[in-house]
Parts: sequence; structure tokens; C-alpha cells
Amino acid sequence: MIESRNRDMVRKVEDIKYVAELVKVYNSANELYPINARYPADKSIFYKQMENDENYVYIMEQEIVGFMSYHKHKEYYELTSLYVQFARQRQQIGETLLNCFESKVPTDNLVIVKVLNNSPWAINFYLKHSYMRMTEAQLQSLNIVQHNWETILSHKPVKPLTLAMGMLLYRG
Repeated sequence: MIESRNRDMVRKVEDIKYVAELVKVYNSANELYPINARYPADKSIFYKQMENDENYVYIMEQEIVGFMSYHKHKEYYELTSLYVQFARQRQQIGETLLNCFESKVPTDNLVIVKVLNNSPWAINFYLKHSYMRMTEAQLQSLNIVQHNWETILSHKPVKPLTLAMGMLLYRG
């Protein structure tokens, strides 16, 4: 539990003592999937995430009910997690966390998110917030491999830079 004077808030967390609460939120969000398609998490992936990513939580009534994580690659920022407790979905918590992430990214930088194909609600969430599916050419220009189980979306279209020797080059 995180102490908070405000009723709702987004707060950066770095301490691994919150890992159990992140696992709880993630596993609750998984309730959107049919039972045979759920992938329960244990603490190990979240310890790694706390170590490698910037992590923010959404606190409601002194409880973590959502979280997001991101990290910077050389040419783009990647939203690595955004989860909201199942019972707290459709309360604009995900939108608040997404806005927090985008506010941390410097202007004119490309942002991407990788979404499981069997999560159409998540894909629609990002499309609703102006994300677009990346083209094969855009992915190749950034050396990103898209697996057959995922869809990769970007916050804004990757803009063509120049036409050189018959190839479009892209810039984030």
C-alpha cells in the first residue's frame, strides 16, 4: 500500500517492495482473457522491469490499481507495460497512465507499444489514442522484429526523410 493524501494519483516507483502489487494488477487485468488463454505472472519479470524500466503506478484509495512501464531505445521509446485491475477498467485509468508516459517522452520522438494479437481491446485502446500500426518498412528501418503473435503500434506515423537510391528512409 502507498500512502497518499490525494484520493487518486500517478506516482513513479523504483522500490522492488511494490512488485507484489504489480503482479496483482497484472493478473487481475488478465481476467479479460478466457481462462485457457491467461498467462499468470510471477514476481521475476517485474523485478527485471523495476530494474530496467521507468515505472509509474496509479493509486486509488491508497491502493495500486494500475501501472505502466517504459524504456528508451536508441531511436524510440517503448511502452513496455500498461495494465489496470479488471474491476477498475473503463474509468480512464489507462488513459491517465498513457498520458503520463507520453508526457515523459521528449517532443518529436517516436513511441511504440507491442500488443498481443489476442487482445483486440488493447489494440483498439491504442488506436483510439492516435496510435497506428507500423508498416514493415517502418519496423525494418528501426530494426524491430514483429512476431506473429503481436501487433506493434506507434504514437505517430514515422515520417519519410528522404528518397535515396530508390528506398524510403524513415525518421521517428
